[in-house]
Amino acid sequence: MNEGFFSSIRRELKRRRYDRPTIDAFLRSLRSFVVYFQPCHPRELSGTDIRSYLSYLARSRTGQVRTITEAVAALRFLYGEVYGEPMRIRSRFGRRTPIFERDKLTSVITSIENPKHRALLALVYSAGVGPDEAVKLKPKDIDADTHLIHLPGAGRRKNRTAALPHGALEELQFYLKQFKPTRWLFEGQHGGSHLSPRAAQRILRQAVSKAGIPVPPPIQPRRSTR
Repeated sequence: MNEGFFSSIRRELKRRRYDRPTIDAFLRSLRSFVVYFQPCHPRELSGTDIRSYLSYLARSRTGQVRTITEAVAALRFLYGEVYGEPMRIRSRFGRRTPIFERDKLTSVITSIENPKHRALLALVYSAGVGPDEAVKLKPKDIDADTHLIHLPGAGRRKNRTAALPHGALEELQFYLKQFKPTRWLFEGQHGGSHLSPRAAQRILRQAVSKAGIPVPPPIQPRRSTR
């Protein structure tokens, strides 16, 4: 892969105002990814190829949580933001959440006017954050400088980070400026508590229905009755 590829990625990251450490981390991750699959171009690879690479990272001696998290974030940026072909990619440290293609996401978001609901939709459907995770976020968990979301673990789940696409960041910044939440990113109607997962699901379902997109919102996992 020639340097033109990485130069174009660097320009796109700068255009979207990613900071220097994040740019360096993304380019480092993408160089390793390209070397692993050379001479194939990233556009020629499938979701299966990407998952096999992430599995390779997890098995390798360098498979630290940070390394894999950076790789996932860089790949989501490359395929979702640069190529406009978002893939359902994840590492073993995260859960899978449906991610809409850019045109579908735009249709869903523009179908509603409430800034709070728009921010929630952008976070769930472009960053791949589960609704149950999104409602428990705090304003300090959004890192605008590095374009990352810090997701606190619960129970046996470890803390992790998720990439924050530029469009989702813009929706969040507009919402934060208008609503100024303090304790929780998405506060409930009565204050003092966060928006409930059930309320978040209702918001997502109504927006998808209003936009006429035949894709159901992500459903919370049910506990086994056994």
